[in-house]
Formats: sequence, C-alpha cells, structure tokens
Amino acid sequence: GIASVVSLDGGEGVSLPDVGFGDGGNTLRTILNKWIINRANVVTTLTRFHSELIHKNLAVKREIKVITRGVDIETFRSSAGNKISSPVQFLSVGYLSPVKDPKTLLRAFFLIQQHIDCMLTCIGRDYMSGEVHRMASDMGISHKVNFIEYVEYNQLNEYYHDAHVLLHTSRYESQGMVIVEAMASGLLICGTNVGLMKDLEGVCCLTVQPGDAESLAKTVLDLLSNQTKMDSLRTNAYQWSQKNNLNETVADFSIVYSQLVNSKSNAK
Repeated sequence: GIASVVSLDGGEGVSLPDVGFGDGGNTLRTILNKWIINRANVVTTLTRFHSELIHKNLAVKREIKVITRGVDIETFRSSAGNKISSPVQFLSVGYLSPVKDPKTLLRAFFLIQQHIDCMLTCIGRDYMSGEVHRMASDMGISHKVNFIEYVEYNQLNEYYHDAHVLLHTSRYESQGMVIVEAMASGLLICGTNVGLMKDLEGVCCLTVQPGDAESLAKTVLDLLSNQTKMDSLRTNAYQWSQKNNLNETVADFSIVYSQLVNSKSNAK
C-alpha cells in the first residue's frame, strides 16, 4: 500500500544481443520489469524515445511520464568560442564500449577529415582494450584524434567550450546527458537517432540511423556549409537546455511526489 515511483533510466525496453546490452535479452528481467512497471503508482522515463520503446517492446499500455534530466546551467554555459573556426573541433564524450559505437564515430570522422581541417577529442574510459586506439592508428588519423580517459566532472565544461561540434554515435541511449551538456554549452550536435537526439532531431540536432558513418559524415559536412542552419540548431538547442534545466527536473519530480502523498493522505 506504499506509494511508489519507478524511474526507468536504462535499457529496460531494448535488446542489442550483438553487444550484450539491454534487459530485453533476459527473460526474467523482462518479466520483472513489466511486473514492476504495471504496479507502480507513477512511472517515468527520460525521453519520449525511451517511453515508446517500453510501450512497444514490453507491451505496456499504462501512462508513462517523461521527465528529462536537465543540467545545472551555472556549470554549463554557452561560449562565443563555439563559433566555427579552423580547425573544426569535434568532441565525443562517452566511455569506449560497443554500445557507444566508437567505431562508427571514427569512421565518420575519417570521412569528415578528408574534406575539412579538423580534430577530434574523445573523452571516456576505454572498455575495448585499446581496439579503438588501434583503429585510429590503422586509419592514419592518430595525429588528429586525442583520447582522454578521464576528466573531472567540474572540468568537463572546459572541453565543451573548446569544441564546435559534438559527435555522438551510440547504438542506444535512454537520454544521453552529454547531449544536454553540449546544448547548454552552445555546441552543434550530430549523431544517431536515439535517446534525446531522437526526441529533438531536426530542431536541436541532426541525426542518422545508428551505424551509418557515411550519412553522418555527409550530414556534418552539409551542416558546416549552412550558416543559417547552424545558427538555428544552436539557438534552439541552447534555449531548450535553459528551459529544461536541472531545477525544472527537480520541480517536476517534486510535483509527482507531492501529488502521490496528497492522494494517499486523502484516501485515508
């Protein structure tokens, strides 16, 4: 009889068996997830993309409330330095693992750097035993790719301020906090249509299908030649991040909890 809020933050509604990711590949987890979701008073997800997967793949029919996780806008601030200059600075933030698909990232960057002067900084721990570093070397682009395994969170904003474009090539995201951080920092965002990028594609970011390095490279190059489109995406993304900031996330959850407490009190 105790009121409950279940917040789904991960791979509850997805299965990527080739990389061993997602609860959908485990029958017991799927059964338990569905049982819990159907019995909670309130269920939240981080994006519409995530909630639609829950409805589709778990055959859940109940209402799911989307509460996106915002960032502290005092920590991540837009900078005039994000205006495009040469060399174009690309940034990727995320641990190196198959679900983040850094191979597609490198393939896309390889194609991009054939046409423009650019650099790529990759921030994140390596869980692929140096495979991505060797790939960069084999491609002959090691001198253009800077791998940084760990950055303190309070120093991350410095890298956003030095970058122009965030490249994010994940196979799956329930949201993708780096997307909001990049938007609040004034970056252009190009990547795969998962998580928040799927929710905001065409308005705040540009996306392609996961694994499609060629389309991603073309999308980036076309964007960089269209100042009007760049200005529109950057402005929309920044405004979205300011409106959907961390304080708004807290306020949304506070309303959910207050309503539950009040409904239980009235029921007594």
